[in-house]
Amino acid sequence: MKSTILCNLIVLSYCLPSFSQTSDSYYSKIVNGIEFTDYRFYNNTTIVDSLEAQYPNRTATDFFNISSAERDTKVVINWGKFSDEFIASIDYDEFIFEKRKASIYFTLNFAEDGQLDYVLFNWLDGLKFPEMTEHFVEFTSNYDFSKFPQGEYWSQCGTMTINRNDLKKASRQLASK
Repeated sequence: MKSTILCNLIVLSYCLPSFSQTSDSYYSKIVNGIEFTDYRFYNNTTIVDSLEAQYPNRTATDFFNISSAERDTKVVINWGKFSDEFIASIDYDEFIFEKRKASIYFTLNFAEDGQLDYVLFNWLDGLKFPEMTEHFVEFTSNYDFSKFPQGEYWSQCGTMTINRNDLKKASRQLASK
């Protein structure tokens, strides 16, 4: 099934610009075997619905080897680590912010073996932020997700807010660990 969706995604990546309602081009790139795509890239398609069917939310997924309480605990703890480490990895002098804060909404889609297959994302408020997108993709594609639940196809969505004022706090917290 994964190969069918991947073939559809490749075909659509060539065809989509011809019938898209907007002239904007949106991010879509495969890095380390993981497809990273701006949600808006799939306007006027059923790809997101197909991914949601194949990778149900963690609360709708029964893992055979752990209880739902253990699953939720693993996700909450490791999601926090992922978020904290990403925020701490940002060199705020390297990126130019249009605003003091920037938020990214994203969905991580995990395979049965615990590896990421797809990451769909969108900078909220339509923020165009190519340098930070590249940083997010690079960081996420190299992150160790092995402590997240495994054994089923599943997904988790969330939002991270990048705030210049939180940089020193996040850096101190990670340095003290």
